[in-house]
Amino acid sequence: MLARSLHHAALLATGDAVPDMLKGLASRYETDPVAGMRADALTALTRLDPDRPAARRRLDAALAVPVFTELAGPEPVGIRAMEALTETGLTPVDLHPRLHHWAHSRQRIMHAEWWWDTLCPDDDRLRDASLTLLQSP
Repeated sequence: MLARSLHHAALLATGDAVPDMLKGLASRYETDPVAGMRADALTALTRLDPDRPAARRRLDAALAVPVFTELAGPEPVGIRAMEALTETGLTPVDLHPRLHHWAHSRQRIMHAEWWWDTLCPDDDRLRDASLTLLQSP
């Protein structure tokens, strides 16, 4: 169930492309007993909550945050993951140094090709997503 939830969260962040990194992340959660117990506890608490739709949204957000955190970065998939993190309202503390760098660096995305500016205008999206996540509680 947890691997399926991670896969679903990855699809939300990346569209149809699921990076190989997520397979390793899913296997880590399946083999890590603490993460497994945490996921089981979240599932049990979700079942006890009288507001089931809200509880389900909280559970989905809690399970998706580690995936989005791993994906966050200066590439298009990472920017979409950061925008998805913004929608969850949760910002992991260990992501703050990278967010600060992306928000305040002069060159956030390395432009290796001459056509990059016309096809990939993600620099502003990266800065905006980073600033939004830094300002969220």
